[in-house]
Amino acid sequence: MDKPKVVIGDGWAALAVVASLLPENPVCWISGSRTRISPALPGLSPGPAVERLKNLAARWDLDLGDSIEGDTLREYRGKAFKEPSWNSDPDSLWTPEKTWVHSSKARFSLALCEIEERLHSQILSRQGLPLRRIEGLPVTSLGHTAQAEHRVVLGSGEEILCSEIYYADRWSLLPSLEGLPRPLSFLRNRSWAGVLQANFVHKCPVGRGVAESFVAGLHREPGEEIERHVWGYFFGDGSRSSWTVCLTPEEVEDNHTVAKKFRRMKSTLDRIFSGSEIVPQGYENFGATLEDEQVRFEEEAVFFEGKPLIEPADAENLDHFSINSGVFEKLKSL
Repeated sequence: MDKPKVVIGDGWAALAVVASLLPENPVCWISGSRTRISPALPGLSPGPAVERLKNLAARWDLDLGDSIEGDTLREYRGKAFKEPSWNSDPDSLWTPEKTWVHSSKARFSLALCEIEERLHSQILSRQGLPLRRIEGLPVTSLGHTAQAEHRVVLGSGEEILCSEIYYADRWSLLPSLEGLPRPLSFLRNRSWAGVLQANFVHKCPVGRGVAESFVAGLHREPGEEIERHVWGYFFGDGSRSSWTVCLTPEEVEDNHTVAKKFRRMKSTLDRIFSGSEIVPQGYENFGATLEDEQVRFEEEAVFFEGKPLIEPADAENLDHFSINSGVFEKLKSL
């Protein structure tokens, strides 16, 4: 049997690579740090990304629903939802949030998070695939054997010989891995922000049939210099919604601050949706519709400084090893 191709990571980028490689290639999928956040908006940039997603859906028998193009992002300001103010000045946005703006230009009836859930389930449940899934074991080393074979070493000591390595996990972990050349030039002058994300289940449909996604500024506390926003959307025919806030490197180190940002997120949603057609009659505000919530916090999840990488990078002096930025539409051609 041919040596497998190894994919490291558990988010959208890793999932898309795995889905593209199977079933023609044997794949070893290592969850790594298990850093995983849902897409902050329901869509993606129009163009090649849309066609690539359609091809993946056809390969895995997924019905994406109707395609929708056009700017569907609405910013809450002046007590109403309007066209985003930064359309004419993208630099007015905080750096970690900029890459999300273009994800409002194209989407399908299914939100990206729903597509991700279904694709993930399809791959892990389908019988007979040449797939090995490894969870709960960190990667400690990447490189070559004495026979010039490519290898991945796990925390258990197991050595996996492979034909290619696709790294789609946290970039901040790369310097701790043995076997990589030093330095890795694409890591220079970069730092990362954290992501706080809440996925809500609603007691009744909220925003049923609404294709738009929403963004609103969070109230600044004394001493805060950065204007940040909460980004989100409704899906599952209004039964669910997802909301995302970025955090600074300093904030992610303080659990009290993280909890405070979550409360501010919920109070912002109460403020912007109260009295609107989004919240059904009989409910005072957004919070009153909530039945369940899942809160996910990932540190070092998105770029905070440095120019974003828009295509996979090949590690210097290490053939057959690609590092992915996590941007779905810029995955390496397979």
